[in-house]
Amino acid sequence: MKQSTPTTTRHLLTLVLLFALTACGQQKSGLEALDGKWLITEACGEPVPTDMENQPFLELNIAEKRLHGQAGCNVINGNIVIDENQPTSITFPQVLSTMMMCPDITVEDRIKAALNTVHHYAPIDKEEFALYDAEDNLVMKLKGE
Repeated sequence: MKQSTPTTTRHLLTLVLLFALTACGQQKSGLEALDGKWLITEACGEPVPTDMENQPFLELNIAEKRLHGQAGCNVINGNIVIDENQPTSITFPQVLSTMMMCPDITVEDRIKAALNTVHHYAPIDKEEFALYDAEDNLVMKLKGE
């Protein structure tokens, strides 16, 4: 069996390290980055309380173009529409909701109103996204769970 030289060993270690760093550094980009479960931290300019019994969230399935979530009291579901010509476009037409009796529906109403106006998104950082209306007003903030 042939013995490896220090140069060969160094090259091999360099390749392994380079592969490991590349694999660890890969992050989702574009709409792929929105795929998954997100806590709703702000809607229509007001923070969403963090102590709610049913914490509001959105679960976005970009591949299936489906939305599922919790608006605070009621479950929400809907479709995701993407304009292929606009890389940051996303809308949620016809979001449906269960209709349970809720003691306070204020937060839920803000969340549903915000969802109805979403036009596009932008990352805030690697764990947060902002959703904007067509006039570029911030309507919702999402934080990765």
